[in-house]
Amino acid sequence: MTTTAHPSYEPLSSVGEEGYRLQRLVDGLPVGVYRSTPSGQILTVNPAMSSLLGIPAADLLRLNAADFYADPADRDRWQTQMDRDGLVRAFDFRVRRADGQVIWVRDTAHAVRDDDGRVLYYEGVLEDITERKRVREALRESETRSESIFENAPIGMAIVALDGRFMKVNPAFCEMLGYTAEEMTAITIFDITHPEDNARAQPEREQLFRGLRSIYKAERRYVKKSGQVVWTRLTARVVLDAEQKPLYALGMIEDIDEQRRARIALEEAHGRLTRSMDELTQRSRRITLLTEMTDLLQSSRTTDEAYEILQACLPDLFSADAGAVYIQSASRKSLEAVAAWGTHEADRVFAPDDCWAVRRGRSHLASGKGPMCPHVQFLAPACSLCIPMSAQGETLGVLTLAHSSADAAKESCRQRAHDEDAERLFASTVAEHVALALANLRLRESLKSQSIRDPLTGLFNRRYMEETLERELHRAVRRKASVGVVMFDIDHFKQFNDTHGHLAGDAMLRALGEFLQANFRGEDIACRYGGEEFVLILPEAPLEAAARRADTLRERARVLHVPHLGMLLGGITLSCGVSAYPQHGDTVEALIRSADSALYLAKSGGRDRVVTQK
Repeated sequence: MTTTAHPSYEPLSSVGEEGYRLQRLVDGLPVGVYRSTPSGQILTVNPAMSSLLGIPAADLLRLNAADFYADPADRDRWQTQMDRDGLVRAFDFRVRRADGQVIWVRDTAHAVRDDDGRVLYYEGVLEDITERKRVREALRESETRSESIFENAPIGMAIVALDGRFMKVNPAFCEMLGYTAEEMTAITIFDITHPEDNARAQPEREQLFRGLRSIYKAERRYVKKSGQVVWTRLTARVVLDAEQKPLYALGMIEDIDEQRRARIALEEAHGRLTRSMDELTQRSRRITLLTEMTDLLQSSRTTDEAYEILQACLPDLFSADAGAVYIQSASRKSLEAVAAWGTHEADRVFAPDDCWAVRRGRSHLASGKGPMCPHVQFLAPACSLCIPMSAQGETLGVLTLAHSSADAAKESCRQRAHDEDAERLFASTVAEHVALALANLRLRESLKSQSIRDPLTGLFNRRYMEETLERELHRAVRRKASVGVVMFDIDHFKQFNDTHGHLAGDAMLRALGEFLQANFRGEDIACRYGGEEFVLILPEAPLEAAARRADTLRERARVLHVPHLGMLLGGITLSCGVSAYPQHGDTVEALIRSADSALYLAKSGGRDRVVTQK
């Protein structure tokens, strides 16, 4: 560090080895150390001083100490204190750094004098206390806000000592009980608590004051100064010291007298209203459940979702001991339960002829007079009702209800004796709603399937392939996974068509579609790209794995034979091109283009092979 000589100042480094060691110590201090003349000229500084002010040491020696004061008045106060006492201690003021930033510092300095008492220079230590000031100011603001919240809170607040004395209360609490703050601090929490509540609250209160529980909530009666009792809602929390020992409890007290009276009056009115409307509620309950179930069915995306909704809702709709919704199979040779309660596994599937309602095409009630449907005889019900579910001119299935209790059956079947019976009409309404919802759902599924599947092969079409690959790429980016793409076509397919005819070609394509669906994972997506070209999307499959899958497909396709017009067609081979994310791009177009290029190389290289894009 460069210094400037001064007649009354001798640098430490010039006073021998001991002075040198002392200079090394000063230079290593984390706080600024300086010497300056009475006129303010800076004689020497340590590195920390230079860093604090953001000015190189050599430049500091050419400056005056007064230049750094953000407020010149601070310099005057410093000088006054120094002249009076010969030292300044913990003198806080603001300085301006070289970059313009204003920081808070703390100066502790003293005057060094000669034998005649004249000041030779000032020697001091400067410490950056900006963060300390900020924290102290934030703490002061926080305490001010907390005090304001306590005093101005609209509910009662109190600080209670561990012996129950009130240490501090806010105006709202005083107003609530009719005491002044001075009167409150002269009594305890036990003095204002109703005697009955005092005994009941004692165990919890002791646990709170002993620190065994951190929070306490209860409704308590307090006695006002006038003797009147007021109901309150108390929330108390214990405050701990640094050693986690209880200091005091902070309580929030809310006057709930009006709320409590209103609540009691409301409960009484509600009880009367409930009793008077009980019959109406029973009537409307099932209508509400039916509406909700119908809404859920209409919002279902798949038949499986609809069946789960029926399973959850139907038992609440009916008072029957057992029941089920049976759906007719595609072959129309059986009906299978898709939602049932109170039945056995043996009742879950039956032939159409085992239900009188299906045979006759209208509801069938069996209550001892008419024949019992064979498919419910296993339950041995006292009464059963079967209602066909038809929609859009098609019978989809049947709704069956059964009562096993003789008393319930007697009552229920007596009510169902006429077509106008409300229970029977309600069951018919439910069957109609369910049938219509399932028919609409089947229609939507059919239309959706037609829009995304190739009608010949049953595989997904090109549009669905592009949308799915786009989605899988986004998913792969999130998971940092791979996506394999295999594009392949049937070798010499035109020649196959020319030899065997287009119907044979269609049969081969159809068989290949079935083969693909049977030989790949559920998460793999097989698509017909166009003509005899196909695309496989293999989520989370790296390039090498996709190539192995493609080669397995190629090998297995060789033994694929399709019966057609009394002949067994087969002997096809496949050429495959493989690409993968991220090696060959991160877009649908890039991956398809890479796989198509690899497919071209496979075909030009002799066909019946797998080529991986480089």
